[in-house]
Amino acid sequence: MKHSFTKINAFVAVVELGSIKAASEKLDLDPSTVSRQLSTLEAELDVLLIRRSTRKLNITRVGRKIFEHYKTVLEQLQQVEEACEGAHRQNDIFITMPGGYGHYAVMPLIQDYLAAEPHVRIHVDWSDERRDMIAGGIDVGIRGGHLPSDKVVAVALAELKLSFIASPKVLKRHGGPETFEDLNCFPWVKLNAPGKSKLPPLRNGYQLNTDLVTNIPLTVSNQEAAIEAVMRGLGIAVVERVAVAEQLDRGELVELFADTIHPVGYYWLYIPEGRRIQPHIRAFYHYLIEHLREQAITQGQGSLSNTR
Repeated sequence: MKHSFTKINAFVAVVELGSIKAASEKLDLDPSTVSRQLSTLEAELDVLLIRRSTRKLNITRVGRKIFEHYKTVLEQLQQVEEACEGAHRQNDIFITMPGGYGHYAVMPLIQDYLAAEPHVRIHVDWSDERRDMIAGGIDVGIRGGHLPSDKVVAVALAELKLSFIASPKVLKRHGGPETFEDLNCFPWVKLNAPGKSKLPPLRNGYQLNTDLVTNIPLTVSNQEAAIEAVMRGLGIAVVERVAVAEQLDRGELVELFADTIHPVGYYWLYIPEGRRIQPHIRAFYHYLIEHLREQAITQGQGSLSNTR
């Protein structure tokens, strides 16, 4: 059975207003059209909804029950329309991104974007953990390393580079390492997080087994805590270079044996595959791609074309 919105609307209007004429005026239709829609609906349902005479209309008992159901349906459809209109007015964007890259590379762009687009509201989920974008209602995701699943459309933004970092305090206390193996003799801040507790492959045949390091005064669960500990002179650590770029430029941290760690993939910007993207989300998505790739080129990484 197919339920026609126009016929249901006509039926509900006739019952609420008490006459076909009044309903036709409300719906801006000819009375004959409203009467025909009412008769067609009765034929489709195979029930008599309204007894009609030259003097008045009387709704039947079953017609009253169907009217209540149809009225509820129309009210719910109105709520759907209002929700859609509200969504377009609010222009919300939900984005998930890691702390390091998100703080230093993405947040300045978000600040500029909100200044230019004050009608947009951006909700940020700071996390290094993978997210189910569909279940979480996330519009845009940024992650480093490997993509979270095959069910995404993703664009590479920049290479993900790691660095050995130390503070001038710890180097003054222990002396600068002259050889790569000297790193084993330093205190270490251990980052005990999924996928970050082991060193990635090193360049030029370097080998360093951090499992042999015994001087570990502090173990932390996230990169931000590791950077804070290194800043305080508690040891050396391996972190994403973008997360400490400002401290390195200011001399607050020192990079040890620069470029000894192979890049461990890319920072990716991705969206769920097959989801309809609203115009304001699409505009934000392309804005981030353009400007984050410009940052990568400025930092000497060249043009990136990785898309999946």
